[in-house]
Amino acid sequence: MSFYKSKNKSILPSLDTQHLPLKGLSLLKTKLKMEQEIQLRSDLLKNQYTKRSQLIKLANINLIKLYPLKFEKLCEVLNSIFNKPVELDLIRLHYPYNDSNILVRLLAFMINKIKLRRITRKLFKNAVIKSIKKINNKDQVNIIPAFLSGMTIKVAGRLMKYKVIPRKTVKIVRRGSSSIGKINYSDFSRYTNKNKRGAFTITIKSGQNFFL
Repeated sequence: MSFYKSKNKSILPSLDTQHLPLKGLSLLKTKLKMEQEIQLRSDLLKNQYTKRSQLIKLANINLIKLYPLKFEKLCEVLNSIFNKPVELDLIRLHYPYNDSNILVRLLAFMINKIKLRRITRKLFKNAVIKSIKKINNKDQVNIIPAFLSGMTIKVAGRLMKYKVIPRKTVKIVRRGSSSIGKINYSDFSRYTNKNKRGAFTITIKSGQNFFL
């Protein structure tokens, strides 16, 4: 039995079939095939884990450095469309809940992979929602001239993380005040898409107060 180096950099034995019976040969081939599949799966899981760990730590990693080839191809496509050199200057948005249009697309990206309860719990834990009744000091008003006063998230339809439910099922999560008369500015956004179980719609309504 001799050894050789395969393309995936894993050392696997080559078979010397001259001195092996047919039964032993078939068992050895099956064993080697299983070992190769296990090695490929472990390499795949390792790559997925490193990619997930990088995505989780995006606050310390530049997105262009994480996907350099994709951004190069995107710039090439934009160059051919506009017939001029295009450069992308990405600015990280640390507070997506301040813009309902951005937040609704972020929820649509995550809602089929993570349950809505976990998403809203994390969102409202980090979101800064203020009440105008609790702000009496003029210094605080000068520091925060505008703030988020409330948010309503409405999800209708079937999602992948839940069991098969009626199409008319609606989940509503509210925090703060977003009704007309209690806010100065209302922001509304809606997103509709389909998955394997059917269609779903995400509606976000947020209210903001500001001082002139």
